[in-house]
Amino acid sequence: MNSDKKNYLILIGVFLILGIIFFKPEIKIIDGLEYYSFVRSIVIDQDLNNSNEYLEICSKLFENKITGSSCNPKLRKITQTGYAENRAMFGAVLFWIPFFLFGHLISFLFNMSLNGYSNIYFISTMFGTIVFGFLTLILTYKLLAEIFNKQISIITTLIYFASSSLIYYIFNDPSLNHSISVFTITSFIYFWFKTIKHRTRTQWIILGFIGGLMTITRWNNLIFMIIPLLEVINQIFKHKQRKITFRILKNSFLYMIMSSIIFLLQLIVLKIVHGKIFLDLTRSNNSLMPINFFKILFSDHGQILWTPIIIFSFVGLYFLFKQKRELTTYLLIPGIITLIALGMFEHYLGGNSYGIRYLLCLTPILFIGLGKYIELLSKHISTRNIILIFIPFIIWNILLLTQSEIHPEILVTIHELISFKEILLNQLSMPQMFIKMLFTRFGII
Repeated sequence: MNSDKKNYLILIGVFLILGIIFFKPEIKIIDGLEYYSFVRSIVIDQDLNNSNEYLEICSKLFENKITGSSCNPKLRKITQTGYAENRAMFGAVLFWIPFFLFGHLISFLFNMSLNGYSNIYFISTMFGTIVFGFLTLILTYKLLAEIFNKQISIITTLIYFASSSLIYYIFNDPSLNHSISVFTITSFIYFWFKTIKHRTRTQWIILGFIGGLMTITRWNNLIFMIIPLLEVINQIFKHKQRKITFRILKNSFLYMIMSSIIFLLQLIVLKIVHGKIFLDLTRSNNSLMPINFFKILFSDHGQILWTPIIIFSFVGLYFLFKQKRELTTYLLIPGIITLIALGMFEHYLGGNSYGIRYLLCLTPILFIGLGKYIELLSKHISTRNIILIFIPFIIWNILLLTQSEIHPEILVTIHELISFKEILLNQLSMPQMFIKMLFTRFGII
């Protein structure tokens, strides 16, 4: 068996174990309600008006457990086109529709209800999140293998995944689009890097297509579209020949045209539902200065406290910059812009959130940073000792995931219901609770 097949089997094994433990096909917050409502409305009703979905899902299926204005008939907003307000990005909906259709087929074959509200529809649709979550790991491994050796790549993929918030958004809350967003960004960066030495006109168009899907999945993914453009600027300054410059500009123009065509789909949806193509996405008064920059990393809900593995990613990116300046610059610029932009955002914590969910878009970059750090470690210590170093970070994350199940109030950021000190104290009792959760999940108790 070659090393790739062996590594893929390892990824499958670890992914299945975590999925069996943590997968919960539920809609927990209003965002998930909006995404699923779009999926059902398109397939079953053939429209984009979600009034009936909001009523049915909120009042019957989840017994009023979902919080938010769309679940309250008195607070529900109607747009100028007469549609129920739905601010969800449309990209993830496209990824989920085939899985919803599979649930529809199963329901038809077994004479079940075909109304789009039964459990089989939710489970099959949320299973789509799992599929794209796994594909993210495969692409991540392949991306890392382009930069590091295969052993470092598989170790990095497993360690970062098991230590990060990505697990939560694949398994614990699969109704949100963050996992699919990470898949599109990883696909974009992988294809860009794979073709960086020589990119044909067709490959530029494909890159634009992937980029378009990436941008209609989450607004902030637009930032990553600049990666190939930074490469173009660098090439123009390097060559300084009119013929080469013209070819580079022509190809990048095709890239932008293709991505714009895909992005047009999101604008059409906005126009139909809201009667306009621009929305106030922030729903708040924001600052022109990144006043929350340090809170993003170090507050009670900060990413470093919740997923401390990223510290090693930052260190690794520093050393990667010293070795591969161009590559690292292409990746760091959108990452830094993301941090600064989020620092200007009043609700940077993201409402209910495992860590700071808006930072999940940086996952592929942080994978690469950790890969570099592990590569440096491998020159001094054995693979076994490298794994032992990172086991505490994996345990921390698994216990924190357990705590989020038992004490879901730790996810609430708006009202500061619980401090990090309390979360830390709760962690002490989580090993016992994790074992109990396992016994309950497998019907032992």
